[in-house]
Amino acid sequence: MSPSWLYGTNMALTKSSSDQKGTETAETRRDTALPSAPYISFASVLRVLEALRRSRPHDSDLRRFIEDLDKTRSTHRIAAMRFLGLLDADSRPTLALNNVLATIGTAAWPGTLALIISRSFPPISALDLANIELTQFVIAIGRHYAGSEAVLRKSRTFFVHAAIQAKIPLSPGLARSAKPRAGDRVAESGRNHFRSAVAPDGNRRGSSADRMNPVGPPPSLAVRLLAELDTQAMDDDVRQAFWTLLRYIKDQGL
Repeated sequence: MSPSWLYGTNMALTKSSSDQKGTETAETRRDTALPSAPYISFASVLRVLEALRRSRPHDSDLRRFIEDLDKTRSTHRIAAMRFLGLLDADSRPTLALNNVLATIGTAAWPGTLALIISRSFPPISALDLANIELTQFVIAIGRHYAGSEAVLRKSRTFFVHAAIQAKIPLSPGLARSAKPRAGDRVAESGRNHFRSAVAPDGNRRGSSADRMNPVGPPPSLAVRLLAELDTQAMDDDVRQAFWTLLRYIKDQGL
């Protein structure tokens, strides 16, 4: 049976939910008066959407599918998708998700994403983002969303990266503030390396000799781990253990 959320006829985007059950960590400020905006990387959410578009799991399998993609980040990804109105409070897909999967990667995607942003971040979308000063944007995020300064900084980055992809006009200062998260930089570097080495048919480019002796060494284990794991989503103890493991891996030359 085809998932109902993939082929629904009502393409209207639903209102976003600020319910972020299960996402509060030691970083977040316990302020029940304000919603918590997503504070993972926007690229992490995009990876889930691209995987959903390719695999098309059934409604009942959706949460398990997202969890299986990356168990360490699944809670934060699900919370972000709830906030964006792509999942309901019970983590079931909404009709908005149907519209996203129908347009992501097409010319219509920026417009779809812009509408999602406007409905998910109404107080921020109401600002004159094309002319706003960075300090004004920082104050606005802090006024309308809960979190420590570290969490709010990540939420600001999430919004700016999403807005850039949605082609929402941003002031120069605001656009310049969108620095890639460390994990995203490494992951994108790895993806670009793979794309340049692999032809569209899946075979490595170049002569047979080139394929036997590819240019450049493969990424180290440390680089691969940094590409796959989001250290920003870890709690302090896990992050410290990760860096200890990474030092050991580097010392062993793995």
